[in-house]
Amino acid sequence: MGFSELLLPALGGYWLLTRLNLTRFRATRAWGYRVLFQSALAGVVLYIAAHSAVTLMQNHLPRFSRLAENLQSYLPGDYTDKVVLSIALGFVIPLLLNLLFRAKPAARAAAKIHGDFIELLISDAVDGQELIEVTLESGKCYIGIAVESGIESYSEGHGDLSLIPMASGYRDNNTRELVITTDYASVINQSFEDPEDLELEDFRVVVPMERIQSARLFRPEVYELFWEQGLASSASVSSQTQD
Repeated sequence: MGFSELLLPALGGYWLLTRLNLTRFRATRAWGYRVLFQSALAGVVLYIAAHSAVTLMQNHLPRFSRLAENLQSYLPGDYTDKVVLSIALGFVIPLLLNLLFRAKPAARAAAKIHGDFIELLISDAVDGQELIEVTLESGKCYIGIAVESGIESYSEGHGDLSLIPMASGYRDNNTRELVITTDYASVINQSFEDPEDLELEDFRVVVPMERIQSARLFRPEVYELFWEQGLASSASVSSQTQD
């Protein structure tokens, strides 16, 4: 077996791993040498499958044997019919199996295995069109309706969250309490009352996934409850201090 008979099936294996929904989201999260090893292993499996298929057809389909011999005469060097078939399988299998296995469930499964729970929470928020609060590395916070997430286009840790902001603010450096400074909701409502032709998409904010430090579903009634209790607690402490 020549070098080309090892290399080309490995390339077919790499294409299979990075295009098949069942494997591509895990492959993008794996480090380089692991992907290389998995590609080589997939290439070996493809070559064995191709070798078995060619042998079976040569033994039971005489016409295929003649076709394979004719094909072999056009292939340079060590490029045998088995190598060509293994590469073809690497390209065709994802096209067929992706019809049965959709991208989103596979992406969610990969995120769960790798412990990317922020990504999963954002995906749930997008599905339910729910309010979500995200805190960035800078301390900046956005509260809005999750529109899109990058869970299905995850690549080497990079993906984006798209949301329609309802409010923004920051986390206090000492208490880590949420402080809202900008009310987008009233601005959006007011803009729709004006004659200008505006849409919600005009207010969309895109946040890089790798910049998100924490995320949670946002319940306004819960925030108001904690805010009121915080005021009451502050007033009680102030009264005790004065006494």
